[in-house]
Amino acid sequence: MDRRPVVIRKSKTRIRAFFLLFEFIFLLTPKVFSDNFTFNASSGRVITPNGDGKNDFFIVSFFNPQFSSVTGKIYDLKGHLVAEMSPASSPTCPSLPTLQCLMWNGTSNGRTVLGGIYVYVLSSGGEVYDGTVVVIR
Repeated sequence: MDRRPVVIRKSKTRIRAFFLLFEFIFLLTPKVFSDNFTFNASSGRVITPNGDGKNDFFIVSFFNPQFSSVTGKIYDLKGHLVAEMSPASSPTCPSLPTLQCLMWNGTSNGRTVLGGIYVYVLSSGGEVYDGTVVVIR
């Protein structure tokens, strides 16, 4: 899939096409890494990290019956590392034996990031899954 940044000009057709693509991408879950690892987004892919307790975190959950090592990283659209995702705990992650969660609080080096589109990359046992998360400020 082409990963070039999306440029939106003042065209209703292009804006409508962008939002249709946006909806299509976000409806493609769950994703199966392998027979033993299934990824599922547990929070929306649009976050508003303003401290009001609503949509402040981006959380991904995955069934990991082999308890493989899983890492999550957040990049900006230029490919620069913004943050590493950290393990999420209850109550943000349901307590199921093989369910694990990673989260990102919308910060980089302790400061809230600018609004925009960011890329998340999950890695486990040589398998890689990526997608986007939108930060609204």
